Amino acid sequence: MSTDFAGKAVNLNIPTTVASPRISRLAIVGFFFVSGFGFSTWSSRIPSQQQLLGLNEAQLGSVALMSMFGLVILWLVGRVK
Repeated sequence: MSTDFAGKAVNLNIPTTVASPRISRLAIVGFFFVSGFGFSTWSSRIPSQQQLLGLNEAQLGSVALMSMFGLVILWLVGRVK
């Protein structure tokens, strides 16, 4: 038994299964496809969004940099236990 944040006992006897190599490969291919598709649709719209928001190149770069900082912060917060 383990405890949660409030100190209550929690049963962690969760059955684990191992996926077949084929299913794992399909999941990885699907993940990269969706990621690539999302990035390509986002990157093709950068000029129109820049014009819509009235940003110059420096401001657009700052927005991109801050979004990356936000992703790193979310990743770090997600790792806190």
